[in-house]
Amino acid sequence: MKKSFNNKIKTMKTKNRYAFIVLVLLSFGSVYGQEIAAASEPIVNVIPNYRNNYKLFVTLALIAGFIMAAIFILAGNIKSLLKTDFYRGKLMPQKDFSKKDNSNIKPLIILAIITVFTANNSFALDFNPEYGKDGLPWLRVENADLILLLGLNTLLLLAFFYLRRMFSDLLKEVGVAQEKKKEKTKSISKFNAIMTDAVPVEKEASIIMEDEYDGIRELDNNLPPWWVAMLFATMIFAVVYIFHYHIFRTGDLQIAEYTKSVEKSDADIKEYRSKMSMNVDETNATVMTSDNDLSTGKTLFQNNCVVCHGEKGEGDIGPNLTDDYWIYTGDIKAIFKTIKLGTANGMPEHASKLNPIQTQQISSYIWHLPFAKGKDPQGDKYEKEKI
Repeated sequence: MKKSFNNKIKTMKTKNRYAFIVLVLLSFGSVYGQEIAAASEPIVNVIPNYRNNYKLFVTLALIAGFIMAAIFILAGNIKSLLKTDFYRGKLMPQKDFSKKDNSNIKPLIILAIITVFTANNSFALDFNPEYGKDGLPWLRVENADLILLLGLNTLLLLAFFYLRRMFSDLLKEVGVAQEKKKEKTKSISKFNAIMTDAVPVEKEASIIMEDEYDGIRELDNNLPPWWVAMLFATMIFAVVYIFHYHIFRTGDLQIAEYTKSVEKSDADIKEYRSKMSMNVDETNATVMTSDNDLSTGKTLFQNNCVVCHGEKGEGDIGPNLTDDYWIYTGDIKAIFKTIKLGTANGMPEHASKLNPIQTQQISSYIWHLPFAKGKDPQGDKYEKEKI
């Protein structure tokens, strides 16, 4: 088992070296290809959207920070796992774990640095001289910078998955060696110790503090690595938040964001009403009550209806529009339909003369007409609903 494990470690290192060499060659090949393409193709000036580029840059930078934190936490867990008695005493006694060994991490870090400084011969991040104008950010981020940062994130993500797989393989080796349920329980305890960075029980004497009360003494354990990582992540987030919202003011605070959202909503409502204002017919007509609408309805009534219904709507050729008796009911939708389509009794249609809003205005004016003595009632009695 010891020989098998050592061979697996050697195989992993060999694969790691080959992958590093191939990726370095690809990086330099990409640079050489870019230089040839730049020499053969005409220069095209493209003006990036610096506002969107800045937001993407901040997002990608935060993602890169979180991935790097995850990589270092995972690397620390691998190192702690290899320092346990299971690996040190049984499988790799000749290995000196007191020395730092980052052989699995160094190629990936070096490759990331080479990619950053060779994938683009001009790192274009610069202070924006037009900062604040039309909402432009303080930092000018070119498209090439975003591509470069995206490539770095991809490499970091590959490194993370590589270490994660390595960590899983090491844990599987532990599981294979455990044959009894008691040993499996101990391995889980060791894994918890790795995640919490706790000192084994047999070594607790080395971290006992001097303070004592009623025979009780305290252990000076380290903070769990995941908790420390979260602490630093929140600190980084706080710094980014302060610079983004309070120093550079590239983002809106709650009041400004609320004001902008209200203004946008008002504009959307206004646009919607302007589009939907003409979508009125006999199925959804309502009684208008504003003075402006009723005044317009009165003018339309005088121009189109007084010949048949009189100045006050008291009736002449047509029926009295002010009493409680209606041939086609006094509902606002029925009035709208009668004016729009006309009737077989001599009422002409007005759809060709009036638009839907005007028809609703004149219908509302008729609905509001006070009683005027005139032509005898016609039709059935109808009580209008109160508004």
